[in-house]
Amino acid sequence: MTPSETKQQIIEQALRLGFNDCRFTTAEPPASSDVFLRWLAEGCHAGMRWMESERSIRGRLDPRKTLPDAKTVICLAASYYLTGPQNTSVARYARVADYHETLQTPLRQLCAFIENIEAPNSHVAAVFASDSSHLLERDLAQRAGLGFIGKHNNLISPKLGNWFFLSEIITTLELEPDPPLDIQCGSCDRCLRACPTGALRERHLDARRCLSYLTIEHRGDIPSEFHAAMGNRFFGCDRCLEACPWNRFARPSTMPPMELDDRLFSAELLESLDNAAFKQRFAGTAFLRAKRDGLLRNLLITEKNQKRTTDGHG
Repeated sequence: MTPSETKQQIIEQALRLGFNDCRFTTAEPPASSDVFLRWLAEGCHAGMRWMESERSIRGRLDPRKTLPDAKTVICLAASYYLTGPQNTSVARYARVADYHETLQTPLRQLCAFIENIEAPNSHVAAVFASDSSHLLERDLAQRAGLGFIGKHNNLISPKLGNWFFLSEIITTLELEPDPPLDIQCGSCDRCLRACPTGALRERHLDARRCLSYLTIEHRGDIPSEFHAAMGNRFFGCDRCLEACPWNRFARPSTMPPMELDDRLFSAELLESLDNAAFKQRFAGTAFLRAKRDGLLRNLLITEKNQKRTTDGHG
């Protein structure tokens, strides 16, 4: 089997397993490593201290530090776009089952396929699911031609718009890399204008001002200067993604949608749950990431915002 035939077999298997796109790049370090280090030095990662660890930095700067003798990174995209009426107060990605769980099975199946494509165990492969890996996955995916990095710092796919998860497989199998796309945002700046807190500059994000970070990753109080900007959105933001005109190419997800009971998303009901009950009720969802106290904090703010609007003060 020729390398091009091997590559085509991997692509076909990835699509059979439910991924929407599959591209290839080398395991060479991303060209943006210095940008990442500068972003860390400026403190723009806010409270995400795990990014400062030696292991995290080492893996992000060079995929070969994660898998010795790595030759290829296989970059995969899986849509999470759902059609029909949706709960707009939560980030779109939280409206499907937690990707950390749902992507693991197809990734492992594809990994096993790669390991046995020519001879059993002839090529080691390591699985990573979306942002659980120590990789600059967005930058690798851009280099692989999966999409291009927009002014909002997210990857944009001409096939999928903004609404997709990234995953990677690192392998010692040497395959021809795909070329990057020759596409840019041009004069469009809708995403920058849509950001309600000024967290975005062109291809630069300050997580300390980002509502997605503040409502999901941040522990402790959310600064009062950002409360009004939250509106009714108590988990994530998505405004910059929603503004992107490339979303006209969004493709419906094959991932299972979450049955979200809006009645549970109130501060009063959440206060009635202890941590164990919260974990049980939200098992398999992205809401566990914010933890009970974080989600309750967010709901108290958004309910206050809604009351202010209803009373005519907003």
